[in-house]
Amino acid sequence: MTRDFEARERAQARKTFTSWKLDLLDGIAVDPRLKPFDFQLAYVMLQHMNADTGLLYPSQQVLAVLLDKDPRHVRRAISNLLSAGWLQASRPRRHSSNQYEFQADNVERMRGRRDDLMQQIAKMRTSDRTQMSSQTGHRCPLNTLR
Repeated sequence: MTRDFEARERAQARKTFTSWKLDLLDGIAVDPRLKPFDFQLAYVMLQHMNADTGLLYPSQQVLAVLLDKDPRHVRRAISNLLSAGWLQASRPRRHSSNQYEFQADNVERMRGRRDDLMQQIAKMRTSDRTQMSSQTGHRCPLNTLR
């Protein structure tokens, strides 16, 4: 009985960890301070995160190879994520890879930004309804002969 309970607990923890990562990626995706490559790097870095500690240790060389980019691009994107407050870095030992940890402080603020953007999109869609075909959803040319 306890094995089933422990398995369910682990599954719930994985689900919670996965939803946390997805919320983090949603926030990074709509952050206007970041570039598309910064998001790609964050995505790849999150694949290396330890679910128990929340830490990750990928070297910049490994990230560059995985993303097929120059290591300078990776360093610049890491710098962007650090300055935007999404990532925290430290070096545990002198001759080792950096230790990174994602910070979820911006998630709620960016969730508000994402909601605002979705409202703007909905407003644009409703204002364009008069010029859209009801059958296909495509724009109809205005008839200037009427």
